[in-house]
Amino acid sequence: MEIDGFQQLDLEKSVPSEKTTPRRIIHFVDGDIMKEYSTEEEEEEEKEEQEEQSINSTLDPSKLSWGPYLRFWAGRIASTSFSR
Repeated sequence: MEIDGFQQLDLEKSVPSEKTTPRRIIHFVDGDIMKEYSTEEEEEEEKEEQEEQSINSTLDPSKLSWGPYLRFWAGRIASTSFSR
C-alpha cells in the first residue's frame, strides 16, 4: 500500500494545479486534448520584454538633443543585435 501511496504522490506532483491556466490547449483529430503550461523561464522572459517595452515607450527620441539621441540609438542597436 505504501507503494501505491508513493505513486499517487508522484502523479499529484506531475499534474499541474488547477489554479494555473494552460497557456495553450491543443485539440487532436482523434479527440485527445493536450494542455501546455508555461514554464518559469518563459514567464520571466515575458516580464523582461514588458519592462523593456515600457522603458522604450516612455522615452521619446524625437525630443532629445543630438548627444542623447545618438546614445539612445546606439544603445538600441547594440541591445537588439546582441539579444538576437
